[in-house]
Amino acid sequence: MEHVYLVGFMGSGKSTTGSKVAERLGVPFVDLDDLIEKQDGRKIQEIFRESGEIRFREIESEVLGRVSRTSPRVVALGGGTYADPANRAVVDGTGVAVYLDTAFATILERVPVDGKRPLFSSRERIRELYEERLPSYRMAPVRVTTDGLEPNEIAGRVVLALQAGSTPLQAEMGWPDSEP
Repeated sequence: MEHVYLVGFMGSGKSTTGSKVAERLGVPFVDLDDLIEKQDGRKIQEIFRESGEIRFREIESEVLGRVSRTSPRVVALGGGTYADPANRAVVDGTGVAVYLDTAFATILERVPVDGKRPLFSSRERIRELYEERLPSYRMAPVRVTTDGLEPNEIAGRVVLALQAGSTPLQAEMGWPDSEP
């Protein structure tokens, strides 16, 4: 088994779903943002505020590189990780990316614009960022739609898609390869 990397926008459920997927697959779960905070000794917001986004992205790439060389696990990536071509190459070279496809309206319901997330400054900026990252997310070989589903349902669809080697549409519909 390779790593399973969960990709998607902030609020798509990568961390919540990731732990459930890891449990079902019997492998460890890690949240890349948690590892970054542990390594750096600061919260993500502090890194952005004190060192800037460029430095944050450098740290993110370093931590991703280390995680990619460990035994297989489920990894929840930050919202911008897979949007970087170098990070995407690491992910695609060491595991399978699963895009948790979440509608913009659902993102806004799940994540308040309250200043706790560095790039969530306004609804307009959130939409710009969401639309900017969508093409990258859609490069993931597996896609699971999350809208209207509970984390356990999403985890089940992710595992089914991984076990079946599903195409994005099959993962979205929850179909194994052999069914119409």
